[in-house]
Amino acid sequence: MIASLGFILLVIALLVSIFAIVAYLLGIRQKNASLMYSGRTGVLTSFILVTISFAVLTIALLTHHFEISYVAQHTSLSLPTPYLVSALWAGNEGSLFFWCWVVAFCSALVVLQARKGERELVNYAAVILSALTGFFLVLLVFVVNPFKTQSIVPADGAGLNPLLQNPAMIIHPPLLLAGYAIFAVPFAFGISALITRRLDDLWVGKARSWAILGWLALGMGNLIGAWWAYVELGWGGYWAWDPVENAGLMPWLVATAFLHSVIMQRRRGMFKVLTMFLVILTFWLTIFGTFLTRSNLLNSVHTFGVTGIEPYFIALLVVIIICGIWLLSNRSKQLSGKNQIESMISRDGSFLLNNLLLVVSAGIIFLGTMFPAFARWFGQPDVTVDKSFFNMFNTPIFIVSVLLTGICIVIGWKKFNLKDFYRRAFIPLIASAVIVVLMFLVGFKTWYALIAYFFCFFAILSTLWQWVGDLSWRKIVTEEEKAPEIKGTKFWASKNRYGAYIVHVAIALISVGIIGSSLFDKDQTATLKPGESTTISKYKLTYNTLDVTSPSANNTVIIANISVMKNGVSIGKLHPQQTYYSGQDQTVSEVAIRTNLSDDLYVILSGWDNTTQEVNLHVLVNPLVMWLWIGSGVLLLGGLVCFWPQPLETMNLPAALKPKPENRAKKLPEPVQKQKSKKTKYLSGRRK
Repeated sequence: MIASLGFILLVIALLVSIFAIVAYLLGIRQKNASLMYSGRTGVLTSFILVTISFAVLTIALLTHHFEISYVAQHTSLSLPTPYLVSALWAGNEGSLFFWCWVVAFCSALVVLQARKGERELVNYAAVILSALTGFFLVLLVFVVNPFKTQSIVPADGAGLNPLLQNPAMIIHPPLLLAGYAIFAVPFAFGISALITRRLDDLWVGKARSWAILGWLALGMGNLIGAWWAYVELGWGGYWAWDPVENAGLMPWLVATAFLHSVIMQRRRGMFKVLTMFLVILTFWLTIFGTFLTRSNLLNSVHTFGVTGIEPYFIALLVVIIICGIWLLSNRSKQLSGKNQIESMISRDGSFLLNNLLLVVSAGIIFLGTMFPAFARWFGQPDVTVDKSFFNMFNTPIFIVSVLLTGICIVIGWKKFNLKDFYRRAFIPLIASAVIVVLMFLVGFKTWYALIAYFFCFFAILSTLWQWVGDLSWRKIVTEEEKAPEIKGTKFWASKNRYGAYIVHVAIALISVGIIGSSLFDKDQTATLKPGESTTISKYKLTYNTLDVTSPSANNTVIIANISVMKNGVSIGKLHPQQTYYSGQDQTVSEVAIRTNLSDDLYVILSGWDNTTQEVNLHVLVNPLVMWLWIGSGVLLLGGLVCFWPQPLETMNLPAALKPKPENRAKKLPEPVQKQKSKKTKYLSGRRK
């Protein structure tokens, strides 16, 4: 009964989505407001139906309806409730269902938020989003039905893959899927702008907030996935350039370039063609990533294997690329920018160069990921591309991009001014050099790593120095106007800029962690008997005992008890373990990690002998990994600041506290102008 209910709701939602598309198109053609309103109602109704159906599947998982194949395959009676919920996206059917629900939700928000002057743009965007919702509903109804039943109902389900029974997997997959789905909205607005020829900044303004949200969800999804790989898979790293990992990284890189292009289009009227191309490419890559995980195109532990939906996704990819290129080429003249880059050594030039580097990096990752498939098509089935290929090409691009995040802060718009650059960059350059020299003195001797670290510290310090300069400028203005100092309001008045500052600092912090853990890590294996020790770097590990426990009837845990000393001082114990899940006949490693700001001591129990109590340990020291996770938190903060929709002018503040445009535009008296010129010439070029 519950399966029939969920399936019928999906069928009705598909029919309503088709109705919404037809009603919108007829309404637009006939300029009939009633038909367009009916289309809007259809979008909202489709979302409600999909939501109820999704809730039905959730209830089926929580209440163990094993007559539904999906429930039986991914849950069991003993599975904890949080993992019963995460089973929603653990399989192919459930993850596609979640994809569909997010698109339907976004579609509903788009039509609800439409304003009077945006109707034409929103109407076409609603058609595109309804078509995408319908595409996924077709898959769910005809190809991968999540409510498919089985004649023989098992007493218990197979359970969730033990590797997925980790808190990160409750968050990581839905964030990635939501990031993929959310990028449908900027794409829909971009295509709508091309169709309607409304190629001003309206569509960019509508797309920007959605793009930031998708960028943030996808970025955090990738980082949480990296953390999961680090603590759960037991191989000592967090990124292996796996095809499915790459599928999540490529659209994020291109989306980053898109957000930079949006800034240039809105501020300088430039990069209009590039902005439109990037929004199309970003969405195409999200569909490609979804397709990649659901095909046998490439070998990956993350894929669902052969699912039967490959032809549908290939058709969608072809339609997106053909329609996007045709519309873009047809409207290219109308997209020509009103301004041109006057000098590549300027903030304008740094934006363009950074965008090109991001797109090139995504292109290299795409070629490296797809090369085994290309080789197989030409009769070379055994060709593989290891991580050295990706590191060789992407490492220099990555380092230069980090440098550009610092440079773009300290150079002005339009043209390069050496005197201004010196005033803005001198302190960050000197401080960065001092830090690098100190690192060299304490033992970091690799020259290319020190260069990379110099770029990272310069990016962080130049951003912070610019922020200090901004505060100084605001203090001068406040004192002259005799206005009260309102903490926080100035920040929110320019939240997009300061949010970008925070993101730049986050990227540099993440870079510090990546460089340290990639270039200065130490790796050692040891076979030990009780009482024996091994030494790595400044750590001494002494193996004590081996314990075997059975916390439940379905699993057995083998635990190695290890005492740890650092520089001759005891710092505690570690307990790496292996867990055998009898239901899935699978052994999962649970690593032991001792972490601090300087390094991680990472211990894996790779083997043991129950008779002799002998163990095989794989021990690593990964420097500075903590800064990768700290940078992830800072990235989340910066992204939320940029995304936060409430402008200062609409905040519920007393009238006296709201910013007055006439005060901001008022010319300062001559003495204050002189004071400003002496103290704050290193500030950004926004006064020019």
